[in-house]
Formats: sequence, structure tokens, C-alpha cells
Amino acid sequence: MVATLFVHPIGDDTYSYRCWIRHATIQAARSGVLVSDAGEQLRGAIIGFARAVVPRVPALHDDVLDGDHVVVLGGAPEPDDTVLDSLCQADYLWCVVAASQPGVTNPGREAYPSCASYFDHRTQPMADLLAGDSRVRAAAIGQPDATIADAMAHVNAAGEREGWDSAWSLEPDERRALPRRSRRHAR
Repeated sequence: MVATLFVHPIGDDTYSYRCWIRHATIQAARSGVLVSDAGEQLRGAIIGFARAVVPRVPALHDDVLDGDHVVVLGGAPEPDDTVLDSLCQADYLWCVVAASQPGVTNPGREAYPSCASYFDHRTQPMADLLAGDSRVRAAAIGQPDATIADAMAHVNAAGEREGWDSAWSLEPDERRALPRRSRRHAR
């Protein structure tokens, strides 16, 4: 189950998160490392930095023809960059996993979709896969469909707020088929 990769509570009494990647992102932002060489804050920096590492580590792209794209942090990515697409999809997946965990009362606190800083076509295949395939949902997340649908709705809404200038919007037709909990039971 994919959740076992991401769900590792970390933090202290004041700030704790269910997923280590959320904690890492928060700590990186607080320490000021998510910036360009010019010192400007980079949106989607976690994904951008991960993408910049791929060309330097052949094992991370030996199965992908475009793994050696030149990456300029803060620059426009190549439109056909499949490695970047995969990173965006993995980012979306961990956010849905985090937001769907038992006991989550504030999904926005537990997950931040850095993928929303990139055009939504990079992430859409993962949203469609989760929405359209119950076997994938069960294997990857292992939560009830209604919980996953709610988590996807929260992540999508957060992505729309973050990606306001890139027209980021995920609303797969298949997701509407997932049963959602009623608002009064969503807490």
C-alpha cells in the first residue's frame, strides 16, 4: 500500500503531521531553502528541486527517454517532461493519502499539493486513475471510497487555490461516481 511510504507521523507537541513529507516541506519552507538562486520563493519548489536532481542520478531516469531534460529552477518546464509529470502525480497521490487518513479533521493542514504550481495536465492522470479504478484506490490508499472522494475534493480545492494563475483544476468525471460523505458527517 502506498500509504506506508508516506504515513509516518512526525513532529512535536506543537507541530505534528501524519506524513513525513508534509513535515519536510514545512521545515524546508521555514528554513528558507525553497528559493531560487536569486532568493525568490519558488512555487512547487519541492517538485522543482526533485526534478533538478533526476538528470544527475541515472538510476532515477534510466527507464525514461526524457530524464535528462535540462531543468532551470523557476523556469518554464518542457511540455513533454514525463519525469515532471510523474513527480506531480506522486505529489497528488501523497496528498490524497494524507487527507484520507483516519482522524484527519483538517485535510488542508495534512496535505499541500505542490503539484498545483504546474499545469493540471501533469497531475490529471493520477486523479483519473484514483477516481476510476477501485482496485487502485484499495491498493494505494486502503480507505473507504467516500473518504477518498472527500480527500480528493479537499486536495483539488487546495490545488485550485494554489494554482490560481495556472488554471489548475482537477475534477475527473469518474470522481463524481465515488460516494461522498454528507457534509454533516464529513468532520
